[in-house]
Amino acid sequence: MNRTILVVDNERDLTESLAILLESHGFKALVAHTFDEAEAQLLQGNARVVLVDVRMGSGNGIHLMRRMRYLRPGLVCVMMTGFATTETALDALRNGAYDYLVKPLEPSDLLATIERCFDRLHLADEREAALRALREREEEVRLLFDSTAEGIYGVDCSGTVTFANAACLRMLGYSLEDFLGFDANLLFLDAHAYQTQNPMAPNEGLKLNCAPLEEQGGEPIRALEAVLREGRRIHVEYTRLCRADKKPITVECWLHPIRREREVVGSVVTFVDVTERRSAIAETQRMKAYLKNIIDAMPSMLVGVDAEGRVTEWNRGAEQMTGVSAVTAAGQDFLTLFPALVCQSEHVIAAAHGEGSTHTARLSIELAGETRESDLVIYPIDVHGTRGAVIRVDDVTERVRIEQMMVQTEKMMSLGGMAAGMAHEINNPLSAILQGAQNITRRMSPHLPANRRAATETGIDLDQLARYLELREIPSFLSNIHSAATRATRIVTDMLAFSRCSEASFAPFDITEILETVVRLAASDYDLRRHYDFRRIEIVREYDPALPLVPCDRTEIEQVLLNLLKNAAQALAEVSPPHRITLRTRHEEGFACIEVADTGTGMDECTRSKVFEPFFTTKPVGIGTGLGLSVSYFIITEQHHGTISVASELGKGTTFAVRLPLVLG
Repeated sequence: MNRTILVVDNERDLTESLAILLESHGFKALVAHTFDEAEAQLLQGNARVVLVDVRMGSGNGIHLMRRMRYLRPGLVCVMMTGFATTETALDALRNGAYDYLVKPLEPSDLLATIERCFDRLHLADEREAALRALREREEEVRLLFDSTAEGIYGVDCSGTVTFANAACLRMLGYSLEDFLGFDANLLFLDAHAYQTQNPMAPNEGLKLNCAPLEEQGGEPIRALEAVLREGRRIHVEYTRLCRADKKPITVECWLHPIRREREVVGSVVTFVDVTERRSAIAETQRMKAYLKNIIDAMPSMLVGVDAEGRVTEWNRGAEQMTGVSAVTAAGQDFLTLFPALVCQSEHVIAAAHGEGSTHTARLSIELAGETRESDLVIYPIDVHGTRGAVIRVDDVTERVRIEQMMVQTEKMMSLGGMAAGMAHEINNPLSAILQGAQNITRRMSPHLPANRRAATETGIDLDQLARYLELREIPSFLSNIHSAATRATRIVTDMLAFSRCSEASFAPFDITEILETVVRLAASDYDLRRHYDFRRIEIVREYDPALPLVPCDRTEIEQVLLNLLKNAAQALAEVSPPHRITLRTRHEEGFACIEVADTGTGMDECTRSKVFEPFFTTKPVGIGTGLGLSVSYFIITEQHHGTISVASELGKGTTFAVRLPLVLG
């Protein structure tokens, strides 16, 4: 505690001796001999007790005391004088002096007076600290009282409102001035406390909640009266309060008695507006039921799991696929319920911890002893910091079968035309072989006059025999035999390779080689020769020699490219020469790009937008099925994870572009 004393007297010897005395007893002493010095010490120092002489030379010590107390409120002043009179003492005390000492001063009296001064200051400090703490606490309570979202008001024993917080005034629409003194009984629109049998329908099935209330004289006691009379705490689940504008609000309220010395002197009423909350709860439950119906209506298996892999959602599709009900599945480990996806456990855990989604196409799953093809999607969810994952399983077995059937059907249709062409092309070299053999035999026969003349002219030596063979075109026949046999072998080899059933086996292949094989197949296609004569079309090759090997299913890519070449040939048949098809390959940022461009009729925008749709065709009835390009689209996009696109301008030609990834994903 600060124990500084200011001694003010015009007698220097006295002030010095008093300072020494006070310092020797643990006080800090400051001295002043004039009014100005005293004010300066008060302004600069921190003295809390002042000893001042009543008479300061030409000045008045009492005036100085008043001035010092004005400068430093709370200052304790003790007056000193050598002319003790009752009037002087009373004047000093009336002007705020704490005590009055007569000179000459007795040290013991002086020290005792000073100690009492500091005791008084200590008590004043404690009282000020207590008041300050009380004010701060009151401010905190008031802030809490006014900042709470619940409405709070108090009533006395007569039911008159005595206080209210800001939320109460806001919800009821009153000002504080109008609400204080209001009869709280008039707030309740319902005569009694009510609750509903069905909390989601507040206007239906109301019944009197008599559990906390008792009847007196056959009439139920009002809730507020029960609190004031009996001092019981009551919870009213549902009632209505009247606002200042006479509009009702639905509230849930709590009534607590206020006691003083065990006597009930009032009540505190706390309430919350549940009008919107009850509507929101009803809407939330309706929406949950609606979403549940949507999820259950989906043919997919939808399962929600938490971060530990425990089931949180299990739709009807999951029940049908696994035979496990949603009630049984709730809280169970997902992989225990569906062991067919144990191989995907790492992906499920990763997604449940927010590490990204996973999509697995055409996953074989064993269900009820049958292998089913399924598409699996696992993606993470995060709801207000709670992580989990959603697992969607789509049974695509039938779709896969249909797609395979479409691919095989288109392939067999292509093979039908090529089979006829193959038979035709095989007959030609066989005919050449037979005809050449026959000619050699006849022209070596001694029965032909031409042969006898040739033998006579050339003789029988080897040179003459060679000239004989050359003159009779025997080397040409032998060359034809060789060419025909080679061609027949190449055609049969290509046809057999293409007609093999695809097993979706990917291996690196040279796209240029595949294109050349497809060109030979197109040239030998009987239907193409009959309708469009593919061999009369100019093939322009713009191959990228640096293009790396491409991982693909060769037979499927051959089918796609053959479809594109056949469509190009059809487009060229409808225009005047020159007929040209350009084949391009190039390396394009991780993809191998293949382009088939023709100078044919081209397409308008409407036709171009539909070319990949199943069963859409511009060919006459009986010529096309409308499946060629749709099957090609499926092979490139789904089987090879590439892209196929078309650019065309009516009357100027069409370009199909196929992009295949160089690295399998």
